[in-house]
Amino acid sequence: MSEIHMEDILGIILAGGQGSRLEPLTNQRSKPAVPFGGRYRIIDFPITNCIHSGIGKIFVLTQFHSASLNQHITQTYTFDLFHDSFVDIIASEASKDMVSAGFSQGTADAVRKGMHHIKSVRKATHGLILAGDQLYRMDFKDIKDIHAKYNPDLTIGVVAVPRASADAFGIVKVNEDQQILDFWEKPGDAQLEKDWYVPEKLRKQYNLSEDTVFASMSMYLINLGILERILSEQSSMMDFGKEIIPYIIKNHQVQVAVHNGYWEDIGTLDNFHKANLDLTYEADGFEIYDSTWPSLTRPSLLPPASFKDCSISSSIIGDASRLEKCMIKNCVIGQRSIIRDGTSIENTVIMGADWTESAEEKTKNHKEGIPNIGIGQNCTIKNAIIDKNSRIGNNVTLINKDNQNDVFTDNYVIRDNILVIPAKAVIPDNFSI
Repeated sequence: MSEIHMEDILGIILAGGQGSRLEPLTNQRSKPAVPFGGRYRIIDFPITNCIHSGIGKIFVLTQFHSASLNQHITQTYTFDLFHDSFVDIIASEASKDMVSAGFSQGTADAVRKGMHHIKSVRKATHGLILAGDQLYRMDFKDIKDIHAKYNPDLTIGVVAVPRASADAFGIVKVNEDQQILDFWEKPGDAQLEKDWYVPEKLRKQYNLSEDTVFASMSMYLINLGILERILSEQSSMMDFGKEIIPYIIKNHQVQVAVHNGYWEDIGTLDNFHKANLDLTYEADGFEIYDSTWPSLTRPSLLPPASFKDCSISSSIIGDASRLEKCMIKNCVIGQRSIIRDGTSIENTVIMGADWTESAEEKTKNHKEGIPNIGIGQNCTIKNAIIDKNSRIGNNVTLINKDNQNDVFTDNYVIRDNILVIPAKAVIPDNFSI
């Protein structure tokens, strides 16, 4: 068994993708910067896992629409002067000696371009590469222990999924010693042979059903020297999942570390909507109330939420929200949300607002004929996502009554059967869809 300490591991979080499947939420922000759960950003969860696991040196690699993500990280994750912990940003950059100049062409290329920063961290021997858009809680000591036990060149974090869902993931074939034998990126409709199923010994160990396979969590623990050499030698390979990982599996020893708990890849509007609403179900959803593993984010100095004659069930309500004579069921309501009397909202994510409007601003809104920020009177909203700083007038109905899909307008989008009101949208009185 090789000896690895958590302080030897550098966290490398990939947060630079375009997030096109999550549009319009990603029109002006990167996917990891999208608000989540009433007060968090998606990026908070991989950073939380690193910090609680004892990984105190973390790089976040950014590229598309990175301004709000950069701001959130710099304002949130600050450490005292007497420790060497940090959460720093590596923005996509070019230099004259790079094979592919300019923007990174994929996840592996992003790490390749940032390698000179990564190598500069003293005493870091291993890198833990993580996706910046996944929701889970994991003590990374587990993957460290597997790596130390078997001393492979690479250890991959995996999660068990039904074989029927294999077309959405990179699937790994393993033996009973948790060694990877093969890798298949999104098998599609192909019928995986039974030798791709989780071996019986591991099914019993992790209490899994028979028809399950292991899917990659895009979590890679690797010696930094090996990583640098492979990225240099395979300079034409730009993506980890499609190119680098299959290459390493073919040419090196690779183990898996099994995550046997809640995990959600927040890659689509449907997944994002579901993951938020999962928070309202104590038995099924992600646990954000465990005091032993608190989810970290920027502290709030806002006043508590207030309610007047409301009916609220199975919901989360953010700080500084003001609700009056409304009905809220199975919703996640973000900070500074305003919901006015007579309104009914169900199965909906409302991200709230970045500020509370003053009396002068409300007077100006009235003169200009636009609603105040928030949700107006006598509205009905179901199965929707309302992005930040939206203005929804009175007597508005947002229920997608005609079951439309793949509709894209300036003021609303219907995608993955979810109705989305983009940030700063203005929905006038009496609008109905």
